[in-house]
Amino acid sequence: LIEKIESDAGPRVAAGGPAKWTSVMDWIDPEKEKRKGTWTSEKEGIALKPTGGWNFLNTPITVTGDYDVRWQLTPTQNNDCFIIQLPVQSRFVDVVLSARSGEFHTIRRFRADDKQKPDWWTPGALTPGKRAIAVIQVRQKDKQVTLTLTLNGKRIGGWTESIDNIETHLHWHNFSPATINFGTWETGMIINRLDVLPVRGELKKAERK
Repeated sequence: LIEKIESDAGPRVAAGGPAKWTSVMDWIDPEKEKRKGTWTSEKEGIALKPTGGWNFLNTPITVTGDYDVRWQLTPTQNNDCFIIQLPVQSRFVDVVLSARSGEFHTIRRFRADDKQKPDWWTPGALTPGKRAIAVIQVRQKDKQVTLTLTLNGKRIGGWTESIDNIETHLHWHNFSPATINFGTWETGMIINRLDVLPVRGELKKAERK
């Protein structure tokens, strides 16, 4: 079974020694790495003012193997979809939070609005204007990936899928190399904090020309 998710780092063992949470906010230059939308560094974190349609931030954060991500965000405008892309080898798994109708879901191979194949559907996931804390685990074994999530200290659920079957949303970018990225649909937010815990793998900043 999937190991327990914790809001704070517990005793973990990674290759080369104990795993530790690493704050990676300072690795992100929103002015340099924005792809659409107005992303700026503010006192509260990295703020997005949406420009209509999709908004993207392509960070230089790469992580391999098994890892946890702790993402603190605050919805600020329109409250539709909030997306984090997480790398799995050369592919992505995508997590979508939404305050539009209080829903939360993840995506494997399906559109976020495909009601026929939702992964999870939980009312009241986000509150506009209130900070949320999402802790996401990514685990890989025998060509499969397992994703689990807690939101504000409450376990939401998880799924397991073949790595060959996962792909990003058809409207989202496939960045290369695979990095941690963010996006929204006509929605503003503040990324208040981002921490990564490499359980069995390597965390580093991608070099870009």
